[in-house]
Amino acid sequence: MNHAIAIIGGLFAILGFACMTYLVFTRLFVTKETFLMGREEWMSCDVTKMYLRKRTMELFSEAFEKAKLRQYNGLRRQCKADCLFAAIIDVDNFKVVNEQFGHLAGDYALSVVAEIILQEIGDKQSAGKYGGDEFLIFINSRKTVVFESLTAILKKIREYEFVWQGQSFSLTVSCGLAELAFEDETQHHLFHRADEALFHVKRNGKDAFAFVEKRNKYVLCGNR
Repeated sequence: MNHAIAIIGGLFAILGFACMTYLVFTRLFVTKETFLMGREEWMSCDVTKMYLRKRTMELFSEAFEKAKLRQYNGLRRQCKADCLFAAIIDVDNFKVVNEQFGHLAGDYALSVVAEIILQEIGDKQSAGKYGGDEFLIFINSRKTVVFESLTAILKKIREYEFVWQGQSFSLTVSCGLAELAFEDETQHHLFHRADEALFHVKRNGKDAFAFVEKRNKYVLCGNR
């Protein structure tokens, strides 16, 4: 009798341990999933639905390292694989929108610009916010495809009728574009070249994008 009771007690103990283990692992799994979802949420901009600067730069770093690995392995030379391009987009005269229509109108304008960018790029993991009215795009593709995408982005934004509280206004954007083309290039240098190309556009009429053809030569594209 005592032996049977001991066996039953042991079974209950094992069952209890199994239930506790299940609950602990379930709680850990749910907590991890909740954490990851929350992390993505707080790293996203409420206005544009894009990633904020920190997460954007993390994704840019990942894309850069993968591109450098492909470059190191010679895949680009062997099969003409896509190359990494970095583009910085800046909204022209954005301060005027905030001053004339208010900051909520500015938020609305940024949300439209971001939506157009994401529609054209087609991948949330390849574009994000960099500054107040600046966006960073980093995509692996061919130059002709990237040129077409940026030209389309500029055109759609230029032709879009922004309407805020019954008042309409227009916007344009400028963009600097650089290609990972040098074996010794760092991520910082690639970004810097795209940034320099952006300044080149700003100094030459805006509403276009400039591509760094060589280390110190820019080609204006996508303008009217």
